[in-house]
Amino acid sequence: MPTRSASWLLGLVPVIFFAVQVSGECWIPGRCQGVLTNIIHSESKENCLETCQTDSECNWFTFDTSDGTCYHFNSCPTVDDSCFTCVSGESSCENEGNTKFLVVSGDDYNNDTEILELSSWPSGTCSKPDDLIANRYGGFLMTDSTQSPLFCGGRFDQDYFQDCQQFSYGTNQWSTTTTSMAEKRWLAKSLELSSDQWWITGGFNGESKLNSTEVFKNGQFSPGPQLPEAAYDHCIVATQNGNAILTGGDTENAFASNRTWKHDWTTGEWSPLPDLAIARTAHACGLTPEGRVFVAGGDWMGGGDLLSTEILTPDMSAWEPGPDLPFGVMRGASVQFQNQALIVGGYWDGEAGNGVMAFDGIMWVVKNQTLAINRQWHSAIVIPNELVQNCG
Repeated sequence: MPTRSASWLLGLVPVIFFAVQVSGECWIPGRCQGVLTNIIHSESKENCLETCQTDSECNWFTFDTSDGTCYHFNSCPTVDDSCFTCVSGESSCENEGNTKFLVVSGDDYNNDTEILELSSWPSGTCSKPDDLIANRYGGFLMTDSTQSPLFCGGRFDQDYFQDCQQFSYGTNQWSTTTTSMAEKRWLAKSLELSSDQWWITGGFNGESKLNSTEVFKNGQFSPGPQLPEAAYDHCIVATQNGNAILTGGDTENAFASNRTWKHDWTTGEWSPLPDLAIARTAHACGLTPEGRVFVAGGDWMGGGDLLSTEILTPDMSAWEPGPDLPFGVMRGASVQFQNQALIVGGYWDGEAGNGVMAFDGIMWVVKNQTLAINRQWHSAIVIPNELVQNCG
């Protein structure tokens, strides 16, 4: 079992080391102090892990982000964390997958964009993407068949939009496109149906709430199945069996709705599910690791940001109380991240915020990472690590 050594320097006092037992950890800050078997160059810590896993003599690895050196070790009795650019782990570790998020727009910062890194051991920071070409907030993000992000719809002042702007990983810039929805949509919600297909639901066009939807595929929008009622600022999530669950929102019948609907893509039908215990709009939703649908936070009847979480039972027969949020939040961005669901940014305590909260199905935790600026009514999406440029 390896130990981890730590060091610090106080004035002119010599460096002092101490060791703490660690077991089964991955992505440990520091450099292995063991039997070295190989030294190669790797593009990333994930690539270094992969090379270790294919090397029969490698049981531990260290990746140095300062020069891309990947060290293979047969053993690792200690990890020296005085190497601040190093990260180490066992060959049995699993890659974290995509850990970067594109975050776009928001009320007060209408054209600002950033890339948020949520790795358990960030390898560096990414250059800030260029701003959107046109100011707007309350739009939605999706990707095309090449995984290139598009930001569509939204609002600026009293103008509402139906067009899209596209992001290029190569140039780190946005460009105008000919891609456009049939209707103007503010606070519509997008749902990924497959790697090249998205469903755009509801929204507000400046005059009325919408029950229409559009499906984006092969670079084009086409009409989708109508919602059971007009809604915007609602939340929609795909279940593990491919159905869609729509909750709450500002609807034709209420500022904040407690209605829940299930859409079956096989039959094309909507069916009602049990009502939420608390009516919500501008709330978050997602899946627990077990695949159960949850809702959290939001606004209720103009009464402010909610703390509560509700979780749908596996048979979808009732909503059960879940753990409260660390603080009430509405107008955040909902994102599924590995085995957790996130709320990124949002509005709480009377102003927009930059915090990130994660839900693992048991409890909510505030992440150490934060947005560069405070955001509400913004959009966020996971993006492929290997496509992101200008990260060091």
